[in-house]
Amino acid sequence: MSERAPLGIAGRVAKAFLHSKLIPLASVASLALGVLGMLSTPREEEPQISVPMIDVIVAMPGEQINATRAQQRASDLALTAVQERYRVGAATLVELTVARAAQVTAASALVNARYSLIIQQSLTSFFTGTLDPATISFGSA
Repeated sequence: MSERAPLGIAGRVAKAFLHSKLIPLASVASLALGVLGMLSTPREEEPQISVPMIDVIVAMPGEQINATRAQQRASDLALTAVQERYRVGAATLVELTVARAAQVTAASALVNARYSLIIQQSLTSFFTGTLDPATISFGSA
């Protein structure tokens, strides 16, 4: 027979746990506590996830478009970063969805800014008496 080396502290502890009758009871008790903890944790139907966003309110015509373009570029970069983090497993689906929602919000803010500028220019032309219906353009501003 081969002679075994004497067990160290870790070996003696492991041996004691291997032959103990309390281990199955401790395992069941820890699983029960985990299930109880999950059941007793309050849940929100619609969790409030805060997204860093800037509301831009500018009185100068045309500057709001520049600000919303910058906001859209920033949200595009943020979405690209979160997509890359998600691809490598460092981000969750919630973070990806929030980044996409921020991008959609930025894009709609840019559209609103463009049409607000067109409306402001048309109102200014109307009140100054220089409005020509043929020059009203709803294309790219």
